[in-house]
This record gives sequence, structure tokens and C-alpha cells, in this order.
Amino acid sequence: MNIRAAIYTRISKDLQHEGLGVARQLKDCRTYAEDNGLTIFAELEDNDISASGLKQRPSYLQLKQLMDEQAVDVVLVYSMDRLHRSMAELVEYIELSRKTNVAIVSITGGRVDLSTADGRFQAHIFGAVAANERDKNQERIKRKHLELAQSGAWPGQRVYGYLKDASVVKFEAEIIRELSERILNGEGFNDIARDLNNRGIPTLTGAQWRASSIIGIARSARIAGHREHHGVISARDCWPAIIDEETSMLLRARLAPGRSGGVSRGGPRKHLLTGLLKCGKCGSGLVRGLAGKTRVPNYRCPKNQGAAACGSISINLKSVEGFLAEALFAVHDQNSDEDGPDEDELAAWAERRAGLDARKAKLAELVGMGLMETEEWVLASGAVKKELAEMPEPPRVRPHRTRNTGAELRAAWPTMSARSKRTLLEDAFVKITVHPRRITTGAKVFDPRRLQPEWRR
Repeated sequence: MNIRAAIYTRISKDLQHEGLGVARQLKDCRTYAEDNGLTIFAELEDNDISASGLKQRPSYLQLKQLMDEQAVDVVLVYSMDRLHRSMAELVEYIELSRKTNVAIVSITGGRVDLSTADGRFQAHIFGAVAANERDKNQERIKRKHLELAQSGAWPGQRVYGYLKDASVVKFEAEIIRELSERILNGEGFNDIARDLNNRGIPTLTGAQWRASSIIGIARSARIAGHREHHGVISARDCWPAIIDEETSMLLRARLAPGRSGGVSRGGPRKHLLTGLLKCGKCGSGLVRGLAGKTRVPNYRCPKNQGAAACGSISINLKSVEGFLAEALFAVHDQNSDEDGPDEDELAAWAERRAGLDARKAKLAELVGMGLMETEEWVLASGAVKKELAEMPEPPRVRPHRTRNTGAELRAAWPTMSARSKRTLLEDAFVKITVHPRRITTGAKVFDPRRLQPEWRR
């Protein structure tokens, strides 16, 4: 009688058979087949894939298909734990064996007849032993990782800013310090990533910089010389620090999961006047749009179902941006030689702000000296941050001469960044209301009388 056999072999790094390669398993299974007169129908191999994880095992799935199609009569494995180490997987395999009448033979454990109650009981024992071994192995790995973390050992891999031996990469360290400063100054993550990509600065893998990669570096205590384990510092001052303790603490507090600290992933508004232009009918903010078949850029009141916006107002984008820029230049010329209001008010504001900043720095110092727990610092610094957030805008005291005259600003305007232009416009205008067209027939022409600016005092 021709008995068809399928040989299944597997090795994974985390199992007790680490030294037992696939070739050794295959050789012993072939010898067993020859000694017992079995015809080898298929040889299937899953190399370096753990049966205990969630990884798909392509050859194991192929084996189940062969059994389901009754293309084989028996399965040969070196040992039962080569086939499965999950009890749920074992139960599924037993049911398949009962349905197809395909037996299994363990070279080191003997034949297991899954068509009998004793055979199934034996298989469950094998499965329980394998599952227990898997659990003990995972516990050993976890204990080892914890011991390494508590001892302050370097994880061993190359990371941005450090080589595998924990020595600092000078250029990458400079980039990390730059990132830290820009984040704490409130710059958006996407803006920072875009700038690094434009400058041709590579990531560790050569991929593009993203907000997530910047956050991952800045939030890690590793760059301050500390060892972390599951997000908690387990040992301090283990290798050379790239940033100081206070900076690291501020970054980790600001970038903790669920707390943005006012840092935006995004950058400034994409379009110069969104948020400043308001609809003269409904008061909604105008958004950028495209007009007619020619798709001319404009600002328009949006008309979205369920929204309060009326959708009735629009104005040419190029014309309104150019007109308001000229109005800004004129104001700079008018104010270039004016004296400002009471400068004592500005001094009082600055003194209060400096006091709050000093309190925040003192709290950081106490944590760094170990005199305050991080949780206490989070609460205390939160109160300071609240006071800072509630402070009014600084008094607008005009200097004896503005930084730019209108002519200087007009000359520089074409090459200025959108962020700089936007800042200057926000310094000048609270909002600009756009009223409906006065003439509703004939060609649409730009009418500056439609604009009602509200200037900042």
C-alpha cells in the first residue's frame, strides 16, 4: 500500500530547538519515511517563524490544504511543537485530522492517532507542554529585558543620534537639538519635517521626515542619556546626553500621549487671508475657492449643508491680497516715526511674564535634582502654563521707528514666506469684512469699497 507522507519542518529563534536547523529536522524525517516505507509527497518548510506569534506560516497553511484535500495520508514532524504551540491551533488541527483521517507522526514522540480518544488526549498533553514552554520562554525574555533596562544597558541597536555602541553621532545630535528647540518654540511638526526634507537632511533609514518620526525622537528620554522601559525611565545617565535634563523633561511632558501642549502637527494656514476675511452677510470666515469655468482663485463664503455659512459672498483672491498688502505698506509708512503709548505697561507685562517663566524653570530644576516627582511637576507646571495662557496679549507699544518702512516692506514682500506675511497682516488687522457687490450686472471688477477692515489699535 502506497502511504503518502508530508514532511513539515520549522525553526524559530525563540524556541528550545534553536540549534536544530530545518536541514536536521528534514534529514531525520526522511530517514523515518524510508525506514517505514512511506512515499514522500511534499516537503514543507517554515524557517525562522514562531508558531506562538501572529505571523502567518505559509507552509503550515499549505499543509492544512493538503490534508483537507486528502492528498496525503500522514504528516511527519520532528516533534509536536514544530507543528503548533497554540492550544486553539491544536484543537483546530485535531478536528481537521478527524475529518480527513490524516494521522501525525512525531519522530521524537511516536505516532499520535487522532482518530482515537487516547490519541487526542496524548495530543492535548503535547500541546499543553508546548504552550507551557512558550509561556516560560516569554517570561524569561521579559525578565531579561527588564534586567537590562534596570541596569541601564544600551539596547544595542543604531538609533538616530547614536551608534550601536551608544556613542553620539555629532551631526545627528545637532539636528536633535535643533528639533527640540523648534518644538518648544511652538513650531508645527509638519513644518519642521518639511524644512528638514527641503534641506536634504536624511533620516536614519533614508526615508522622508514625518511628524511621527520627529515626535518619536523628541519624546524619548534616550536623548537625555536615560534608559526607558515601556515608557518609564528605569536608569539615568547611562550614556552621553544630547540634550539637557530640563529640555528633555519639557519635551516629554509636552509630547506625552494625549497631551499636545499646544504644539501643532500642522503648519500655518495654507492661504494668506483665510480666517481674516469674514462674510458681510453671515459673518462666517471665507475660504479659498475657484470661480467659474476658468477656475480663477477666489475667497468665498462656504456653503455646506447644515452649516451657518450662507455661500453668497466671494472676492477675487489676487486682487484682495494685493489691495490689503498695499494698505499694510501704507500703515507702516504712517507709523514709522510715531511715538508709542505708555511703555510702563509693556514693562509690567514683561515682568509678569518673566516671573512665570522663572517659576517654570525652577520647577524643572527641582525635578532634575530629584526633589520633586514628575507627577507633581506635571500638576505644578500645568498651573503655570494656565497662567501663561491666560495672560493678555502684550501691549502694542510702537517703537520710534518700525522695523520696516512701507517701501522696504513692499520690496521684500514677493520673497517673504507665507508665515511672515501672515504675521504682519495679523499684527495689522483684527478682521476684514467683505460686503456684497454693489453692482450686480456687467463684468465683475474688484471694488475695494466692499472691504471693511478692523484695525488693531
